[in-house]
Amino acid sequence: MESPSDRDVLLARLERVLADQQRIMDILATLGESRRDEPARDSDRLIAEKEAAKLLGISRLTLLRQRKGGEISFVRIGSRVLYRRTDLDHFVERRRRPTAKR
Repeated sequence: MESPSDRDVLLARLERVLADQQRIMDILATLGESRRDEPARDSDRLIAEKEAAKLLGISRLTLLRQRKGGEISFVRIGSRVLYRRTDLDHFVERRRRPTAKR
């Protein structure tokens, strides 16, 4: 019997990786379904950049500048930048000024 070629070894490894990936996706899908039954806490919700800028009433460029300046906390998942609602609320509260008496 001849030994497996490099190609055969790579194909076998790729098949195992794909099988592992499918198992992970199945687990994530199951977790996602079970979390749908739980009430979502608005403060824990992750908000995309466009929606965060809209909620704050600022442009996406201003949001980017604030993020890069360390003014707004954020979460990076892969290439996506997300914001927690509580972090946006804290950002606004830190900038709140008392009204001037007349």
